[in-house]
Amino acid sequence: MSEGGWPLTTDRLWRILPVPVVLWFIVFGWKPWPFWDLMIPAMLVLLGIAWKLGGREFLRRPFTLSDVALGVGSAVVLYAVFWVGNAVAPLILPGAHQDVGNVYGLKSGFSPWLVGAALVVVFGPAEASFWQGTVQAAWMHRYGKNLGWLLTSAFYAAIHTFSLNPMLVTAALVAGLGWGLLYRLTDRLWAVMISHSLWDLAILVLFPIR
Repeated sequence: MSEGGWPLTTDRLWRILPVPVVLWFIVFGWKPWPFWDLMIPAMLVLLGIAWKLGGREFLRRPFTLSDVALGVGSAVVLYAVFWVGNAVAPLILPGAHQDVGNVYGLKSGFSPWLVGAALVVVFGPAEASFWQGTVQAAWMHRYGKNLGWLLTSAFYAAIHTFSLNPMLVTAALVAGLGWGLLYRLTDRLWAVMISHSLWDLAILVLFPIR
């Protein structure tokens, strides 16, 4: 243990942050294989790193009904924000609807059942464990809750620039801020996992915004 009880030092964290940068470059920039063939293994790598470095700390806390309420409620709010944002975005970013269409095009050729299962079982737990349970937790401990939250959200959005899709980068920033704020206010990783999984499932599979 180190840094006042948190198992991950910020120096060690900086050494592992190149991993998501490389992964996101491969998935969004290089693209040697189809999106889901790359993204699912990338998420599993992040989940493994998070659990190795301390992101599984949440397992020591009991799962409660408040986690469900917070997760579902925040997912609904975030979906509403994106619904409004989708209507406003073309007024600010020319080509916004095309960029959104390109994001949904990533699902082309894949079973919606497989995509939905991956989002709930892999993506939500992996991203919450890595970005909030590992990165944000360490940075909040080192730099304070507000700065740690903002730094994590900014880094999360920045690695999406490999996609060259302004709407995807903006979406990553807004969603990252939302999930980061939920964790910053509640310190409940279960709630973030539920929110992440449900929002992903709703916006990408069940109720697409386009």
